[in-house]
This record gives sequence, C-alpha cells and structure tokens, in this order.
Amino acid sequence: MIKQFLFFSLLYISFLIMPLNTKKFLYKEKTYNSSNEEISNLKIIYVYGDLHEHDRNATLHLLVNTPIYPWMLSNISIVTRNFLKMYILDSYCFYENNSSYEEVTNFQCILDLNGIQKGDYFINSFIYNYSLIINNYTLISVKEHEEDDKTDKIELIHVYTNGYEDMLFQNMTLFFKKDNVNISLINSMYIFGRNGSNRKVNLLCLYKEMNTSVFCLANFSNVSAGFYDVIELEYNHSFINVSNDIRFYIMEKKIEEELKLLNIYGEAYTQNSSLLNLIFNKNVNAYYLEEFFLKDPKSNYNYYLNYSLNTRDVNRSIDILFYFYNVPKGIYTFNFVYKNVTYLTNITLNVKEVEIFSENELLEVYHNFKSNKDNQIAYISFAGTHATNYLAYIILNDGFSKINVLQTFNCNTISSTLNGFDLKCIFNLTYVDKGNYTLSEYYLNNQHYNTKKIINIIVQ
Repeated sequence: MIKQFLFFSLLYISFLIMPLNTKKFLYKEKTYNSSNEEISNLKIIYVYGDLHEHDRNATLHLLVNTPIYPWMLSNISIVTRNFLKMYILDSYCFYENNSSYEEVTNFQCILDLNGIQKGDYFINSFIYNYSLIINNYTLISVKEHEEDDKTDKIELIHVYTNGYEDMLFQNMTLFFKKDNVNISLINSMYIFGRNGSNRKVNLLCLYKEMNTSVFCLANFSNVSAGFYDVIELEYNHSFINVSNDIRFYIMEKKIEEELKLLNIYGEAYTQNSSLLNLIFNKNVNAYYLEEFFLKDPKSNYNYYLNYSLNTRDVNRSIDILFYFYNVPKGIYTFNFVYKNVTYLTNITLNVKEVEIFSENELLEVYHNFKSNKDNQIAYISFAGTHATNYLAYIILNDGFSKINVLQTFNCNTISSTLNGFDLKCIFNLTYVDKGNYTLSEYYLNNQHYNTKKIINIIVQ
C-alpha cells in the first residue's frame, strides 16, 4: 500500500512539472475507458527515434498492437540488457499529427533521459489508463551525447504558412539547412512587419515532415495581416539570428457568412404534426439545431415547438417533423437556436386549421382533357371513410348555357385512406368543345351531389 501511494504521488508530481506545451496534448475533459482485455493485451511492437544520453526531451516514436489514446500512456520504464538496473522515465505521449483526438496505433512520446547513460535498454513496462502494463522487452538504443548538436549550428533557411491573422494554431512549416533539429526545443520566432511592427510568435512543433522540415502550429493571435521578415528563432530558450532573407505573408481573417434561414416549405396545421423543409443559406449540421419557436407579432408571445429530427446530415436543406398541438391558428415568425445562438428571422409560417370535408365530397380532378375525343382518363379525389368506385357521371358547366354530362366507364379505386379515396375513370368527351368549365354536379354511389369547392376543368 505504501509503494502504491508513493508511485501515484510521483505520477502526480511529474504531471505538475510537465512542460506546458506537452500538457496541451494530455488534458481532456472527457474520460475514456478501455476494457480490461484490451489493456492486458496492449504491447509495444515497434519503436524508432534518435535518442541521446542525458536528453531531457528525447523523442521516441511508437507503434502498438491495438488503437489507444496516446495521452493515457505514461511512465515508461526501461531496464539494462543485463536486467540489473531499471529506470522509470517521465514520459508524455501525444499524436504524430494534430488531425483529431481518436484512437491510434502510432504516436510519439517525449522521454526524460536525464541520468541515463548510453547503451541498449529494454522497455520493461508502462502505465496506460492507470493500469500497469508489462511489455515484451522492446529494445531501444541510447547514443552518446553529440557535441555537434548545438544551437549555434541550427540554421533556418525558409518558412511556409497559409495562416490567418488574429488566430491560434495556424499551420507553419520550418525548413532547416541540416537534419540536426530537436523539434521539442523549438520555442518561438521574432518577426518584423512591413508596417514596422515587431512580434513574437510562439510555436508548437509537432513532427518532422521531411528530414530538414518541421511542421508547427503558430500563434498569430496578436499579428495582423501582411508581409513579415523572420528576425530570430528561439531554440532551446536561446535566440538564433537568421542570416537568410526569410519572408512570409499572413492572410486576412476569413469572415464567415452569417447563418440565415431562407425559406420554409410545407403546410402547418394546428392540433396536428407537420413535416416542414427548412432551407438555409449554407450547410448546417442538424445535430446542432437545438430549439424552434414561433413568435406572435401581435402579442410577442413565443410558442416553443416540439419536434422530431432523425437526421444528423450536414446540408442546406433539412426535413423536420414539428408538432403544433399547442399553437393556435395564425401567422407567426419562425425562429431557431443553432450552436447555442438564437436566430430571429423574418420568415413567416401560417398555421392553419385542418379542413373538414363531407363524406363523398369531390376534392379534385386530375386530367388532360382534349376536346371531341373519346376514352380519356382522369383521376378524381374524394373525401370520405368508405371508398366506392361507382361514379356514374360528372357535369361540366361553362357558366352560361352549355352543360355537358360526361358518363364514366371502368372506374377503379386506386388508393384509399382513412380520410379519402381516389378513382381512375374513363370519360367520353366526343361532344365537348374547347373551353373553360366548372364541375358543378356528380353522381356517386347512387346519390346526386352538388360540388362545394370550385373545381375548374380546362378542355384543350
């Protein structure tokens, strides 16, 4: 129990003294859990790196046999080849690049080799997710300290960036004359602007792109757009003058187009649910649509809508099922919340009452009638709960004195719901001339009806 307490005390102290740039990789608010089986099977299968004795910031690249979160691996222990001495190293692990925070099998660690002599060692164990993992003695070699690797030999020859003004973590690649750079020792650079401004740019260097180029993240939070000359490079907390003319350009910050709701398609009915299609001016992530409400322009009262959203698409067009059970009929402005920002719009939504139709009421006729021709097909929609295919005739009226009785043939029910039904019928228009008509009467299921709606019929 005392040994365990001492071990975790050392682990806590090592985190407190960890370099700030390394802690950025390790800190996570989210807790990640791995199964006991995954942890017990975790092994290091390959390592590479240029390690030198007494180097407090040695970089070691690792490949493991199963995907893990690098920041959860620490306290790598090594033993001499004769197994007589073991060392527990302060080690801080992070991604090879800054693409995401997902599980990976390859990553890199910064090792504190202070007090470690040159020679061959086995990686004996490490801590992952607070569990001690015994390793299969992966071999690493620690070289003699190289006197030639001094800061005055570091020579920066070129810089490339597509960074934006007033922003953190902007991509920057540094090009050096020789492959003698320890990326963990690169701290910052001083730049001089054409406008006379002198700025210090902090650098967080992550990996070597090639032997002589290093990928870094630059802090341009206090730098405006324009051309700049590199004056000095801070390496291992010492400043190195730049002899070459190294210039680069920082771009103006992108101004993102404000999100707008352009239109709403669909019908909304009080005391009912309605599927509406929302059109935005740019792509939105449906996952971040958090709230919808209607504002009554007369009373300024807000009606908050319940809704069902089954998509997580990123699109300009989003379909959402809304429930209007608590909204009376009327015209409202439609508003929403996206990524915790409330958007008040001028888009109006007319919430209507559901129309109530009589049994066997004729609602619509879908046709392409031609004058003076027989055997023409039309589709007729009726309201009602009892479908029937017995439609004897319809009557067309030109509004003056001409009345045409169109007999039907071979009427068939093609669809039927709880609210109505549709018929497909054949009509004889041999004696019907071109013109505009209204359907005024019809005979359905042995009963004569006058139409309630105005049904316009155009005969071409």
